[in-house]
Amino acid sequence: MRSKQLLLSIVTFLLFIVESFPQNQQALAKQELTPLEIPHYLKVDSLGNIEKWTIGNLQLHPHHVLKIYDRRGVKIFQSKKYENDWPIAHYTENRFLFVLDIDDKRINGWVEIER
Repeated sequence: MRSKQLLLSIVTFLLFIVESFPQNQQALAKQELTPLEIPHYLKVDSLGNIEKWTIGNLQLHPHHVLKIYDRRGVKIFQSKKYENDWPIAHYTENRFLFVLDIDDKRINGWVEIER
């Protein structure tokens, strides 16, 4: 009797894994197929406010690190989970470099404020 219960538990567990596997694969494929939308230019409105630097689809990659540098290579911002919260208005420079590490990939680029 006990061996039947154990066998039933193992079969149930294996069915759970098999049933959930395609769903997990689809979610991973969606993450890989959905490109990030990284704007390289930010505008200043008539009141002098700078728009937020929003990286589209970044929420699909929860394990990331963003670093932002000024022209001299000094790191001015770092976030382990960027939530569009870089305080751009505190800086007078117009051009910044960024490094975005997502899992085992690295994206380098720049962002410029059109004043």
